[in-house]
Amino acid sequence: MTQKKKVVTLQDCLPDEGMYEEITAQAIAETVAWMLHKHLTDTQKTKTALARELATSRSQLDKLLNPESGHSDIKLTTLLNIGKVMGKELKIEFT
Repeated sequence: MTQKKKVVTLQDCLPDEGMYEEITAQAIAETVAWMLHKHLTDTQKTKTALARELATSRSQLDKLLNPESGHSDIKLTTLLNIGKVMGKELKIEFT
């Protein structure tokens, strides 16, 4: 008889309260930063022009572009604006 393999998730490996959420938020922030850097490169826009399109300040854009600075909390409206500027749709899924 074969044994079923247990699927281990990231959440299983991070039992400390809040650690999973913190790491997931950081991963999302880093993904958003990567997408913004790619958008800047692909479109050859300046940071100032992109900030204007996102209806935010240049300093806020710099925080989005540098998630290692500890600014991993991104407002939902900011994510929606980023998607609009990049021609993408924001999808949130609870599984």
